[in-house]
Amino acid sequence: MNTISTLSIRDSIYELIKFAKCNQRFVHTRWGDVCLLMLTDLYVNQILGKSNKNKVNDSVISLMKNAWNLDGKDVLVGINKGTPNHEGGHNVPTKALIKTGLNFNKKFLAAVAIERIFLDYPEECIEFFNYINKTSYLFVGQYYNKCLDKFYGSNVGWCQTPSFNSVAYTEDILKDILTNLKTSNPSKIIFSCGQAARVLCSELYNKFEGTLLDVGSMSDMVIINCEQFKNIAKRTHVSVNLPKIKNLLRIYEKSLS
Repeated sequence: MNTISTLSIRDSIYELIKFAKCNQRFVHTRWGDVCLLMLTDLYVNQILGKSNKNKVNDSVISLMKNAWNLDGKDVLVGINKGTPNHEGGHNVPTKALIKTGLNFNKKFLAAVAIERIFLDYPEECIEFFNYINKTSYLFVGQYYNKCLDKFYGSNVGWCQTPSFNSVAYTEDILKDILTNLKTSNPSKIIFSCGQAARVLCSELYNKFEGTLLDVGSMSDMVIINCEQFKNIAKRTHVSVNLPKIKNLLRIYEKSLS
């Protein structure tokens, strides 16, 4: 393997819509540059990430590697490596990834598909989330606001996650999720919790029969008119697109059922 490639953003979006349309369980995890670097030994004992910061150590690397091994016909993995039009980010050396001994010979989606469907493909965004929002969900993230329900469905619970070093707390977060599942019985779990989402999806794959959907920073765009937005780290693609996001939210408010 000399290269790692992904589907285009548009093709990735259509792949997600195809799975959502079937009304069957699917799992979508997203591996950005920082996530991929956390599979390697390049940054041991250093802090990686801009908005979602994690301290990398042997334990964290082990957790991320185990999460990478999640596989199945219903699993869709998005990565940034090789994604066309990827905005900035870290350089992830292919040789360092090969050295991990992990399998990179897979069909990958573009990791940014969910955020770009919101920003650049409003018709597809409406179609996708009008499939997703028909059922109940448990939200896993730093914040929760009812405005998220328009996109994700009927909320039955919220598991709060830390804003820093979330991967190190995945065991505690998992316990909280499993406790919620005993009483809430959601159809799906929505994750907006950075790198911890990759580990949690892997841990929950055989413990929860519903959809596991990592939407990443798309939730940050949904809450820009809410009080919680003032208290979170702002990603560049959110900060530079505020007028556009507000206009899109008005469209989505009318079009999402």
